[in-house]
Amino acid sequence: MNIEKLSEKVNPYLDRKEYVFNAEFDDKTISNVDAKKEIAKILGAGEDLIVVKKILQKFGIKQGKIYAYLYFNKEIMNQLEIIHKKAKKKEEAKPAQ
Repeated sequence: MNIEKLSEKVNPYLDRKEYVFNAEFDDKTISNVDAKKEIAKILGAGEDLIVVKKILQKFGIKQGKIYAYLYFNKEIMNQLEIIHKKAKKKEEAKPAQ
């Protein structure tokens, strides 16, 4: 898998940077969790401050665009981002293992 940064935009009103990445996949589309880990390596930031908004891929092509946000402040991120019920249930189930 290869990921490269296409654009970067600073949004001072929401206290974040907005990124667009181009990604080449090996077999299947990358998951949000794996994309977050790879983006954290590229940006040198913590995974807890990165939110992957969407991964777009055309049918049959092993390339796609990843839209992600890097927040400067964890509190603002928690106010702006919605935690979906599925993701919340998965996070709660992990410590029980």
